[in-house]
Amino acid sequence: MTEGRASRAGPAAAAALLRDPEVLRLWGAGAVIQCARWLDILSFGVLVLDWTASPLAVALVLFVRMLPLLLFGSILGTLADRLDRRRLLIIGLSAICVLLALGTWWSSDGEPHVPLAFGLAVAGGVLWSGELPMRRGLLAEAAGMDRVGTSMGLEQLTSNFTRMIGPATGGALVAGLGFTGVLAAGLVLHGLALLMILGVKPSGQAQAKTTEPIRILGPLKEGWRYVRTTPILIGTVMVTAAMNLWGFPYMSLVPVIALEVMNLGPVGTGLLVSAEGAGAFLGSIAITLAAPPHWFRRIYSLGTLLFLTAVVLFGFTTTPWTAAACTAIAGVGMACFGTMQMVLILQGAESHLRGRALGILVGAMGLAPFGFLQFGLAASWLDGSTAVVLVAGIGLIAVLACCLAWPTLLHNGEVTPVRSPYPAAPPRASR
Repeated sequence: MTEGRASRAGPAAAAALLRDPEVLRLWGAGAVIQCARWLDILSFGVLVLDWTASPLAVALVLFVRMLPLLLFGSILGTLADRLDRRRLLIIGLSAICVLLALGTWWSSDGEPHVPLAFGLAVAGGVLWSGELPMRRGLLAEAAGMDRVGTSMGLEQLTSNFTRMIGPATGGALVAGLGFTGVLAAGLVLHGLALLMILGVKPSGQAQAKTTEPIRILGPLKEGWRYVRTTPILIGTVMVTAAMNLWGFPYMSLVPVIALEVMNLGPVGTGLLVSAEGAGAFLGSIAITLAAPPHWFRRIYSLGTLLFLTAVVLFGFTTTPWTAAACTAIAGVGMACFGTMQMVLILQGAESHLRGRALGILVGAMGLAPFGFLQFGLAASWLDGSTAVVLVAGIGLIAVLACCLAWPTLLHNGEVTPVRSPYPAAPPRASR
């Protein structure tokens, strides 16, 4: 397949992708990893709230989960350009399985384990910061850059489906089996992902990468300069930063608002969070099957604005039904944002800089801990609903400012790679 051809969408394109064994394994591994991630995010929040009765503690457990994305995202993205991504994924998944097995054993006494929850949240964040640029980079290459819209649409569709079943399952596990059940489910899911990645064949490109000297600082600087001087890339990164500071972290207060305003228990809270996943799932289906490539930028920008508007409205709700409607609409916006942030980075960056560009995007996602902290502090000073309206309103203004600063985000037309002044290093022969 030729790089730079228009990305195509449609049922036939999606079906053809999933007939490729390599694509199927990488996609399936992502599905179970994301299901485990959403299960943990909801379950850990509900459990920590029950153990501590502190909205700030709920925000802090999400803070420590997201912080590794900021600290390690760019570094691991650079390593993804230099080393064997498959091998790094195997190491990361093996480590998290060992930690989850130990956590399942340790928590079996039924007592509150706040430090354990925080420690496993950090470990999950480290895996997240590496899995995203490595596995999605492998998926995009296996599918072909001419079908990146379809492959990332499938990826986001799966992510949003897991956002429906993960929180609902997490709520049921908390109610029925407690912390131990949550950790055991995570162990099974990550174990399945490990088996799928083990089935992915090592590529010749990966073998060539392993023979090169490992340099971090120089390539990292090159990646930063390239992204900073490319309008579509820096615009995408800045909108992602705004979303993770003032938008996405609203979810940390959903358990608080569900309990304090609507008097919902763990199962009801899980279903409320799943409503966003349902909206995102439907939005992802539409994007995967019908989104024209020349609209990718507008889908990204306008979908982000839709998400933030719906979150602001969610802060005004007082009943489960209206809250679910707002989160479902927010989910549609999240599908647009989540799918196209990857597509724009993958299409706008040259092949030898994609790992670094994705790593910088992950770093922008890593600003979310400070977003969780803002929401948690605002809820402690005010209340959960007011905090959501205030902080998400700031996010809405920030994204509008980004669209004005980088108008390419609203332009019509397909995205093509911008030529880099930093040539790819020639691969050394394997020894």
